[in-house]
Amino acid sequence: MAADGAPLHNPVELTVSPEAGDQRVERFPQIGNGYTYELREATRCIQSGLPESPTMSWDHSLRTLRLFDGVRVQLGVHYANDGAAAVPGRRS
Repeated sequence: MAADGAPLHNPVELTVSPEAGDQRVERFPQIGNGYTYELREATRCIQSGLPESPTMSWDHSLRTLRLFDGVRVQLGVHYANDGAAAVPGRRS
């Protein structure tokens, strides 16, 4: 999925539509090839001894993944491991 040619996980612009006021487009440079911000945050947390990011908790990450899984199922996209129980240490 992409917006304006940039991947969804690494956008180069954001359209802001406030309830009051004019719509505006914020543009910013693309940094890296994807997940750069996530990697920077993970590095910061590890170096600070944090078990998870205060910006995006483990619970929030799981809810996001479940949302995307639900969308994927509705679209009919299936993976080989669908339905496999999540077992710690299991290699797929």
